[in-house]
Amino acid sequence: MGFTFPFSVWFRGPLRAWMEAMLLGPPVRRLGFISPHAVERLWRSFLRGESYVSHSRIWCIAALAGWCQANDISA
Repeated sequence: MGFTFPFSVWFRGPLRAWMEAMLLGPPVRRLGFISPHAVERLWRSFLRGESYVSHSRIWCIAALAGWCQANDISA
């Protein structure tokens, strides 16, 4: 039987500081093709538990920003 990792709990709890550093800090801000203000609104909606913002939407942005940062990509 499979199980689901508690990403939402982790992102709001022990990984919150890391997620905020990725989403609200330089990794997203240096990307010209993503609106930092839109990401911040999405993050705040996720923290409020709004149903239309899943952990996967948040994770996709953080992973992309982290990958771009690791590979020195900016636009």
